[in-house]
Amino acid sequence: MGSKKLQWERGDGGFDLICLNSDTLDKKMAEKLLQKIKAVYDDFKKPFSDKASELWKNWVKNPKQPLPEAAYCLLSNWFLTGSRAANISIRAGIALLLWHKLFCAIPGSRLSDPKRNGKVIPQKFELWWENQQKCQDDC
Repeated sequence: MGSKKLQWERGDGGFDLICLNSDTLDKKMAEKLLQKIKAVYDDFKKPFSDKASELWKNWVKNPKQPLPEAAYCLLSNWFLTGSRAANISIRAGIALLLWHKLFCAIPGSRLSDPKRNGKVIPQKFELWWENQQKCQDDC
């Protein structure tokens, strides 16, 4: 990805996101980071979600399709979780690096309830989305 950040809009008023300039996505970089996220967990013995892996793999192959809410929720959970062991893990660092490559705003807190990992909490999403919209306008 060059210096231009990805630009996002909401799909159908829901929580899936549509990348407006997906041609600027560095697919090789995204694939490499996703492979590392899936493979690296020597410091925290919990695997990355198979569901998230599949959602991300499909989206990187075709970034013109909507990015499902479960994909970015499950990614952000690694660096926003209340589990100190998880959010200081190598995987959390790589997940945050990928997040920075995709989005210009980091949520202030976890976007999903731990019991419903892949579903955003609307109020938390709206807070993050407002910041995301502001900063992506400045990119």
